[in-house]
Amino acid sequence: MADYYDEGLVGPWSQTETYKEGQRVVKDAVASKHDRKLAYEAVLHGHTGDAYPLKAGQVIRLEQRHSVTQVCDWLFITPDLMDWSSYGSTGAFQGLFPHLGYQFLGTTGRMKSLAVMVADEAPEGFSQNGWANHFFQWHCSPEWQEILYPDPPNGTNACHINFVHGLNRIPAMHEIKDEVERRRLANTLANNHNFQTFQVCHHAVGDNQTIIKLGGSPAVPKGTGVEFFANTDLYAVISNCPGADITDPIWDGENMRQTYPVYISVWDTDVEPVKQPEWKDWDGKFYELAAKGGKDLSPRTVESFKDKPDSGPGGDEFLEVGGYTAEQIRISREGD
Repeated sequence: MADYYDEGLVGPWSQTETYKEGQRVVKDAVASKHDRKLAYEAVLHGHTGDAYPLKAGQVIRLEQRHSVTQVCDWLFITPDLMDWSSYGSTGAFQGLFPHLGYQFLGTTGRMKSLAVMVADEAPEGFSQNGWANHFFQWHCSPEWQEILYPDPPNGTNACHINFVHGLNRIPAMHEIKDEVERRRLANTLANNHNFQTFQVCHHAVGDNQTIIKLGGSPAVPKGTGVEFFANTDLYAVISNCPGADITDPIWDGENMRQTYPVYISVWDTDVEPVKQPEWKDWDGKFYELAAKGGKDLSPRTVESFKDKPDSGPGGDEFLEVGGYTAEQIRISREGD
């Protein structure tokens, strides 16, 4: 068992059919390059965010066409706003740095493969040895800017604001008629972890702590891009980062940092999306147990602990449906 955990979660992940399907999609997507048909194209300008609709089987490409590399932050989210790219599941099973074949998995507990990175054109030497070309973790917010810069201008832009901008352009947001609720949801979804393209990054370890180091992104040849294949209908919400290539502060005391547009194109392919695994219906089993009295769902208040302080009935009801022997269940409940 120790060997199993010593290899982390990446080893078991590489044995799954989902992983193997992702590698197949990369191969097929590369082969389809000359047969794709342009669905639409757009420009993402500085200090803005936008939402790009993708159908299952389409590829979205972000391309650099300026002498300064423009970092962009991404969030994949389903059109119903119910599932999005999960830092927890994705990072745990594949590492924190997106790379060719990297699959963006849905929210923890579902593990649906939403998209696959099918092209990474960052040139050799883009990031220094031991650093990464792309980065899955977090994004700047107005509060971050206030910490980093003592007197930021009122309305200082941040990727968080750009994500709020992009999320508000998804049709499902417009179906929410209550403006307070719509703003609350946009802010909540914008608070999700995201990944960044062309952001040089490194995790430094010392004193029993890991810290994140962001490096400046060097210029790339014009036309350099990254591509992602959609395994399901999605929106790619993208922020044009106010830090541009992160080589200079976004605020010099007088002016905001200049940012640069990036070019977006979405392409139809004939590539078959990743086949999604079928998971056991643990939600259904949980509520079935609750309906039979095996799980107490009554509301918790301070007063409720006076009447029933314990979690009970036994806390191990799943043992009875998990194939455990009567002796194993007895030991779990009573101790050996």
